[in-house]
Amino acid sequence: MRYFRRREVVQTGFFAGASAIVAVMPVSGIATPAWEPWRDLVNFLPNQAQLEAQRRSRGRPPLEWEVQRIENASKPTLNLDRYDVAITRLPTSGPAAGSAQQLYTHVRRNISSFLDPSIAVLRAHLATDQDEWSLAQPPTGCMMVFGIKRWGAEAERGAVVVSQSSGLRWRFSPVRIGRLVLGTHPVAGNREFALEPAGSGAHIFSVRAADRAYDATPTETMVLDGAKDCWRAFQTRLVAFIRTHGGLAEARPPLVLAPAWQDAVQHRLFTRT
Repeated sequence: MRYFRRREVVQTGFFAGASAIVAVMPVSGIATPAWEPWRDLVNFLPNQAQLEAQRRSRGRPPLEWEVQRIENASKPTLNLDRYDVAITRLPTSGPAAGSAQQLYTHVRRNISSFLDPSIAVLRAHLATDQDEWSLAQPPTGCMMVFGIKRWGAEAERGAVVVSQSSGLRWRFSPVRIGRLVLGTHPVAGNREFALEPAGSGAHIFSVRAADRAYDATPTETMVLDGAKDCWRAFQTRLVAFIRTHGGLAEARPPLVLAPAWQDAVQHRLFTRT
C-alpha cells in the first residue's frame, strides 16, 4: 500500500510558521476523498487554440508560447494546496470598500502588492497585457510573469496565462514563452483564485493549486517550498489589508497534500486524455 502526506502550517505558539506533517493516510483503490477538491484543477487543460484566437481578435501580435501540461512535468510529486482567508467583514474604507466585487477587483489588479517582494513579484508580460489586466475582468489569453526571488535577487521568471476569468474567480496556467527568454515556468498545472460567499455576510478568499515541478532544475523541494512561502505571505498581507481598512479577516491553516503523481494516475484522480 502506498502513502501520501498531508502538511499544514502551524499558526500559533513557538512553532508558528513551521510546516508540519499532520497526518499520513493510505491510498485506496480509487482517488481518496481528500484529493477530490482538486480534481478539476488536476484535469483542467486550457485550449491553446481558442486562447490564441481570442488574442488575435484583440489585435495581439503572434507569440511563441505553449501551455505546460501537468502530465509532462519531470518531478514525481503532485502538489495539491489551498490557502484560505476567512473574511467576516469586508473592508469599510479604502480602495476595496463597498462590496465583495470591489475587494476582489482590487486584489486581482494589485496582486503583486499582496506578495512578499523578497519572494516573488508579478508583472505583465507586455504593456498590452498590463492594459488587459487592468480591465474590470481580464480577458483569457492575457499573459503575466512571476519574478521568483532567491537570496534577494530575481533568479527565475515564470509566465502564466489567464486561462479562465469569470465572476469573482480566475485561473493562471503556467506557460513556456520562447525557448530561453522567458523559457519555462517552474511548475505545470493550474492555480485558481476566488472570492466566495460563506453565509451571513462572510466570504472566503481562496488560492488553490494542482501542480508539479516541471524542469530538472531547480529541485522539487525548492520549487514547492517557494510556492508555499509565497502563498502564506499572500494570506498574511491580505489579512493585514482587510483589517487596516475596517474589515475582519483571518488566515486559515494552509492545506498541502503531496501524493505521488503515479498514485494520482493509478487511482484515477487524473483522467484527462
